[in-house]
Amino acid sequence: MSNKTETNEQPTCDITSMNTQPGECTIRIDFGYGSDRDGQEYKFNTCDHVGQMMLKYLNNMYSNGKNIRHNVVQNLFTVNGNVDMP
Repeated sequence: MSNKTETNEQPTCDITSMNTQPGECTIRIDFGYGSDRDGQEYKFNTCDHVGQMMLKYLNNMYSNGKNIRHNVVQNLFTVNGNVDMP
């Protein structure tokens, strides 16, 4: 299920099986206390296309006037929420 490789084999997307670059896109979902899935963690190594689709899907779910920029993790590439909208 994971695209970890022990050889020089090209990693693939967990969702589409498309070839990816190592670390191209990782989607992680952690459920905490109070959730029906308490303590469950999911990690998907995906292609950029799947990651972009997930951002668009999540952005479209907002109903409170916010958008994905409100949830971006700050780093050298996303200073002050400066990210492209899907």
